[in-house]
Amino acid sequence: MKARFACVVLVLGATASGLGACSSGGASSAEAGTDGSTDSTADSTSNDAGTDAGADSTADAASNVPALKIVTTNGAPLQGGPGDALNLQVVFVLADGGTVAASEQITWTAPETVTAQNPNDAGPNGILPEAGTRPIAFFVLNNYGDNNFGALYIVDPGSASDAGITVTASVSDAGQVSALVAISPALAGDAGRGRNLFLNVLPCATCHGTSAAGSPPVDGGEAGILYANPINGGDLYTYPAPGLNNAITDAGPNLAADPAWSAGLLGMAIQADMDNAGVALRAPMPNFFQATTNDAGTTTLNAQDVADIYAWLKTQH
Repeated sequence: MKARFACVVLVLGATASGLGACSSGGASSAEAGTDGSTDSTADSTSNDAGTDAGADSTADAASNVPALKIVTTNGAPLQGGPGDALNLQVVFVLADGGTVAASEQITWTAPETVTAQNPNDAGPNGILPEAGTRPIAFFVLNNYGDNNFGALYIVDPGSASDAGITVTASVSDAGQVSALVAISPALAGDAGRGRNLFLNVLPCATCHGTSAAGSPPVDGGEAGILYANPINGGDLYTYPAPGLNNAITDAGPNLAADPAWSAGLLGMAIQADMDNAGVALRAPMPNFFQATTNDAGTTTLNAQDVADIYAWLKTQH
C-alpha cells in the first residue's frame, strides 16, 4: 500500500505595520502561497491520477487473465453414474467466450487419487473408498497399466439424494478451480444387450469365455499349469483370465457372484486397469477406457453399457 503524504503550508502571523510597510512583498508572499497551494493541489491531483491509472492498469491486467474452468473433453455435461469414466480437462475461458486447453502442469486435488497397487506385491487390504451416504468417485494413478490422466471414475451413487462430487484442480502459475459433477443413480441393466456387448462388440469372451467362466488351464509341461491367451496368439501365462460370471468356485465367488463387486466397480476395472481392491490388472488385460461400443464408432463405453454387461454376467452360472 502506498503511503500518501500531504504537503501543509504554514502561514505565520505578522503585525499590521509590517504588512503596511511590506504590502508589495506581502502580496507577493500571498501569491506565492496561493501558487504553492495550487501546485500542491496539482501534485495531489497528479498523484491521484497516477493512483487511478495504476488501479486501472491492475484491473485491466486482471481482466486479461483468462478464467479457469473444468469441462469434459467431449463437451458433455459434468454428470455421470456408476460405471462412467468422465474424461476431464481444465481450460482457460477467453474474453470472447472461447476456450483453450490448459497446457500447464495440472494436479487433481479432489476427490482423492487412488494409486494402484503392484499386482505382484499387493497389500493385504483394499484401498478404495467405502460406499456410504455420499457418492464415491476418484482419480486413478496406475503405473502398471494404462493411466488415463484426468479421468474421474464413478463407482457408487451414495444413498443421499441429489448429491454430487466436487472436483478440484490446481494449475501451475494459474491458480485453482473447482466444479460440481452431478451423480446419477445406478442404472438397471439389460442382460440381452449386455450379452451382445460381451460376446460381439467388446472382445471380452475371447479370453474370459462365452459364459464368462474364465480361461481354461493347459498343460505347460515342466512349467506346470498355464493359461493361454488368444489375443496374443496363444501366449501362455501363469495366471488365467478370471471367471466373471455368477458362480461359486473353489477359489471363491466370481465377480458377478461376489457382493464386494458392483456394476460401478466393473466399469472402473475395465477402464482403469484396477480391481475392486485397488490392485492393478495384469497384462494381457486390454484397457477399455471409453471403448467404441458400435460399428459407427460414435458411441463410447458408458454407465448403461457397464450395467448391461453386469446384468448379463449375473445370468451366467
